[in-house]
Amino acid sequence: LYHYRTSSQQEVDFVLELHNGQIIGIEVKSTSRISSRDFRNLQTLENNIGEKFKYGFVLNTGNRVVQFGSRLYSLPLASLWS
Repeated sequence: LYHYRTSSQQEVDFVLELHNGQIIGIEVKSTSRISSRDFRNLQTLENNIGEKFKYGFVLNTGNRVVQFGSRLYSLPLASLWS
């Protein structure tokens, strides 16, 4: 479990490294309104690490799963417990 920050202060809240070396990025937002802007830092992480990037998730207070790209998803925080 890691935290990611670039020299230009872009950051991803949680970075998980799987046993096979693949990476999952997780951002946490305290809103239900998620837009493509909320994925910018995850996209930076994806661009910087390339093929090792498996998925990026934005956890939020909403109530539905929305896909924002081939490997980017908005997930309700409550989905972690259901």
